[in-house]
Amino acid sequence: MVALSALVGSISSILFFLVILSFAAGTFNFLPSAPLDGGYMAKIILLPYFGFMRFNSRAETKKFIGRICVWLFIIAIALNLIPYLTMAI
Repeated sequence: MVALSALVGSISSILFFLVILSFAAGTFNFLPSAPLDGGYMAKIILLPYFGFMRFNSRAETKKFIGRICVWLFIIAIALNLIPYLTMAI
């Protein structure tokens, strides 16, 4: 019975790791950078929702969406670095 419990725990740990790895790869792919397709997808999907801001052109709206994505990414990195910064103090 103990061996079965250990096996289930190991499989559960491996599946959890794979879920985290998949989420990390998807998040990296969604970065609004030129070589990554996620930036283009975000701009295409979010473009109609930013019509209320009345930018002069679609290019300005796309730049704004790209900046929002970059700032969200920077904030996410900063939040993930907080535990490592507090360990050094």
